[in-house]
Amino acid sequence: MTPEQNKEILSQLMNELQMELDSGTEFIQELRESAEMPEPLLQEYIIDLTLLQNKHIPAKIFSVDKLIERNLKCRIGNTI
Repeated sequence: MTPEQNKEILSQLMNELQMELDSGTEFIQELRESAEMPEPLLQEYIIDLTLLQNKHIPAKIFSVDKLIERNLKCRIGNTI
């Protein structure tokens, strides 16, 4: 894989990750407004999403694999 291809894949994965995180944030807001979920469970979900949003990937190990892993965690979290 060329550096340019790697850069393109990383950019695409970053965009996908941001869309998943945005989707999770919107979902939390909808749950909060509808009051369909008990507050303790909603708070737990908010904490999990916040941890995913703020998880740091050190530059040394930043890779396509790490972005794929984080994207999958967001997708799994958004389906619960």
